[in-house]
Parts: sequence; C-alpha cells; structure tokens
Amino acid sequence: MDRRPEVMTEQNRLLDIQFSIKDKTRVLDLVSVILAAVFILSFGIAIFVLPKKEFSEQENRYLQTLPNITLKRLLTDNKTSEEIGEFYADQFPMRDIFVGIKSMGELGQLKAENNGVVLGKGGYIIKRGDHPSRETIANNLSSAALFGKRMEELGVGFTAAIAGRSVDVLHRYLPPVYPRDLSDDIWEFVGACADEFPEGSYFNLRAELKTLIDGGEPLYYRTDHHWTTLGAFYGYSAIAAKLGYGASVKLSDYTVSTASDSFYGTTWSSSGMKWIKPDTIEFFDYEGSKDYRVEIADTGEIIEGFYDLSYLDVKDKYSVFIGGNNARVDVYKADASGNRIPGRETMIVIKDSFAHALAPFLAREYDLVLIDLRYYKKSVRELVAETGAAETLIMMNLDSLAESNVLSILRLKLDE
Repeated sequence: MDRRPEVMTEQNRLLDIQFSIKDKTRVLDLVSVILAAVFILSFGIAIFVLPKKEFSEQENRYLQTLPNITLKRLLTDNKTSEEIGEFYADQFPMRDIFVGIKSMGELGQLKAENNGVVLGKGGYIIKRGDHPSRETIANNLSSAALFGKRMEELGVGFTAAIAGRSVDVLHRYLPPVYPRDLSDDIWEFVGACADEFPEGSYFNLRAELKTLIDGGEPLYYRTDHHWTTLGAFYGYSAIAAKLGYGASVKLSDYTVSTASDSFYGTTWSSSGMKWIKPDTIEFFDYEGSKDYRVEIADTGEIIEGFYDLSYLDVKDKYSVFIGGNNARVDVYKADASGNRIPGRETMIVIKDSFAHALAPFLAREYDLVLIDLRYYKKSVRELVAETGAAETLIMMNLDSLAESNVLSILRLKLDE
C-alpha cells in the first residue's frame, strides 16, 4: 500500500476498503437486483393469474377489468391506455393493504389527509369538496327550476330540498386550517341559482342541519357521506314544515333501535384509514311502520316494511334502506292482503341515496314513487300524470348536483 502523505486521504482509505470487499458486495448487489426483479415480476404475473374482482365491496364500486386491447385501439383511442392504467390500479394484488400503508405514510408526513379524505376530530373522516363544478350545478338547478314552474302550472306541489355534503356541515370536526369558507361560497352560489325556482319552493337543508351538528347532534356518519337516520329525521322535519304539517312531527313518536354497529361507509373505504371505528345504523320505527311495502320496479321484488335486512350481512349496509339504488321504487301502505290502501296522496321523489333513509318518514303522509335519474330515463312529467301525484320533491345531496347533469332529463316532454 502506498503510504505517502499525499495519498493517505480519507477518500483513498474508503476506496481501499471498497476494493477489498468488492467481491462480497457484488454478490449482495446481485442478490438485491434479483430479489427486486422477482418481486416486480411476481406482482406483474399475479395481476393476470389471480382471479379478477369485478366489484369492490370495500369501496362499493365496480372495478376496471382488462379492456379489449387491439393495436388499432392503442393507436387511435386514448381511453384504452387510461383503462389499462385503471385495470392495474384496481386489480393490483393486496391493494387494500397497500392503500392502508399509503394512508399511514401520508398521515406520518403530517398531511392530515389521504386520497382526498381529511382526518377530522372525533373519529370523523371527511371527503374534501373544494371546487365542485359550478357550471354543472347551475345546469341542474336550471332544469329543476323549469320543472318546478311547470308543476306549479299543473297545480302539483313542488319542493326542492338540497342537503349539504359532509364537508359543508361538519365544520366543527375539520382541522383548524381547513378552508371552511369554500363551503360558504358554493352555497351562496347555489342560493343565487335557486332564485329561478317558484317562490318558496327551495330551501337549504345544509344551514339547518349544520346548526344542529354544531350543537353536538350526530347527524352525519363518521365513515360515510350520508346523513344518519337522526339526520334524515331532522331533514324530514324541515320538509314537513315546508309542506304545512311540521307541527305534528315529534321525535318522541319514534322507537329507535340499533340495526348494525359495524357499518363502514364509502369514505372509510377510499381513505385507507383502517383504524377508524365503525358507525352505527339505527332504525326509527313508529306505530304502523310494519304495514308498509317497498316495491322495486326494476326487479319486481317486494320488501315487507322499509328495510331489506339482507344488506346488514354485507359491506354496503346503508342499502338496508328501501333496498339501495334502483331506477324506481314504490313505497305504500298496504292492508293485511298486501294491497295498496286507497285514498292516500302520492308524492314523487326525485332523489339520490340521501332520500333512502328519509323514505320511512315521508311514507307516513304519502305513498311514494322514488326515482333515481341516473337510471330512470323516462319523462317525469308523464309519471306525474300517470300516478296522479299531488306533490313532487327533489331531495338530493349537493355532490349529486355537481357530478353530472343528472336533472337534465326533467326537461323531457315537459311542454307536452
């Protein structure tokens, strides 16, 4: 070894050490490369070998399956590459475990959120909703206003009740730095759009429920975007007041029971925050509530009472209310033979899933025809005439109005 002072630097000593162990490190480097390659290759093969999941019960959504890939589609259709990327993301082995690991990593960096879900106080996890599409909201409300005016001309009652998103009403549970003014701004915009509605037909359910939540009432689930059954009751109370019979609505008339204490909602599924405790689903029963029937027009299925109890055994427990999402569902009071009791007025409810927990309350006063315009593609005006409806109610969460032009079909055959 050359020990001259000019070459006996720290750098040269380190080089001498590296040269002396190079044969051993070369083996370790090779092993590391091989293990990494095997790991990547194994997961790549597993994506195609393992059975494909078409539906994620955890996330309550359909997953992307392998698209039909041809050279022509790859060269001409940009959507094909997007579908391939979604396929790898959705079918990745042990996906739920890695989502949880990512969530812990994000929170470990003090980001206070993961995958667009904010970790709030009191065990609440809340989906962000900073910049919903104002154009889509305006288009939906314009269609609703036109429909409302036509109902008024026909002598049919019309009410539009818009519920707040979790991020709009759960301000007391959001982190201190979260920009709460974004919710206030979007609701001012909604109010301005609603000026087109027939006078007195629109009211803002967000304001009333937020006041109760600020006072400590548990009106929205901690792990889901829906309101609780108690939240639905207070929504019903506000609607009943608008329709003129609010004085008869009393919480003491209901017997509350626990349907499930292991409900994890869609917000929990997308958050990756697996340590959050589950929610409780409650039923609010009243005298005669078991005399009702739910008839799902899509399938012909009939449910005795308001609840499809089979859903309590699966992840999507919220669908226990009137059997979940369907194009048309009729709810009516029946006699001992199962026949509809005559003489009751009919209300058509143009709705999203927020109305599912509301239906048992509304059914006290009306036979209901609930339609979901994501699936129901016929003229609602013709349905009003067909059923002889006395009232129409739009009952939706703001998210639904921001995601697509779902209410545009209300214009169908409106002038006939």
